[in-house]
Amino acid sequence: MILFNSWYYSFSPAVASHIETHPTQHALFRDALYPLFGILYTSYYSYLLLSPFSSDPAATTAGVVALIASPPIDLAGRKRGPTRTHVFYGGNATLGHCCN
Repeated sequence: MILFNSWYYSFSPAVASHIETHPTQHALFRDALYPLFGILYTSYYSYLLLSPFSSDPAATTAGVVALIASPPIDLAGRKRGPTRTHVFYGGNATLGHCCN
């Protein structure tokens, strides 16, 4: 944990300062973090609900809740539509790629 904290705090104050002074980026980061907080709270409360009975199933349930809630966020950031990469064969049967 000490290594992670050293790495994280080596750049996070500068990033936070930058985001704080740029309103558009501040709004984007705020809006991007709200769904993650929702997943964390949902996972946390599912653990709290089951932990009085047994901590192992409660921890497993919290993990499953987080996994189930995560794909919508992942899919929301993906680009939709066909890709523009085309594959063609050259004159001597070599395989090439064209990206336009």
